[in-house]
Amino acid sequence: MSRVEKVIGHKINEIRHRSHLTQIEFAEEIDVHPSYIGPMEKGRKCPSFHTLLRIASRFTIPVYEFFLETEAAMENPTLELNLLLSSRPREEQTMVIELAHSLFKNMEKKPKK
Repeated sequence: MSRVEKVIGHKINEIRHRSHLTQIEFAEEIDVHPSYIGPMEKGRKCPSFHTLLRIASRFTIPVYEFFLETEAAMENPTLELNLLLSSRPREEQTMVIELAHSLFKNMEKKPKK
């Protein structure tokens, strides 16, 4: 799975959440099988161009925004980390968060030069 697929999937996930739709409701809105939504949002399945067109049309988004967001997101470390974590199991996500807390705590203890 490429970074582009992950970023497009993240954008689709944002659209669905902003619309307050479940994955099943979202699938009905864009005329795909509900089992397609999760893997698509995680970047494991790349939506076809026709699916992107249906999403763009249904939610009044220019289709090119999926691709503009992709370029911007690839420059954003926070989004990159979010995309990386979103495709991992919950236990691994929790482990990474605990490691980050520990790392930041240790960084705060070290005197700044």
